[in-house]
Amino acid sequence: PVPGKLPGDVSVRPDAAYRLAFPADATTDAVVEKLRAVKDWPNLEAIDLSGCRQVTDAALGHLGAVPGLTAVGLADTGVTDSGVCRLLTR
Repeated sequence: PVPGKLPGDVSVRPDAAYRLAFPADATTDAVVEKLRAVKDWPNLEAIDLSGCRQVTDAALGHLGAVPGLTAVGLADTGVTDSGVCRLLTR
């Protein structure tokens, strides 16, 4: 991976904050695991997984690889209270 570039040749501005939203029907724990590839993208501040019913507590461990993350949307997912507690303590 090239620093400052995302898959699909999306330019990343160093002075901007970014939010990723995922499609509800296609997002699984395996898709969330791919966020490890954006570990060099400190401007990613929010990830919205709302409606992704196939996302479970297992996916939350992968979010620790995103250094600038300050917000995660988890409404209508398979994530439990226990998973949220683990995420908050990371």
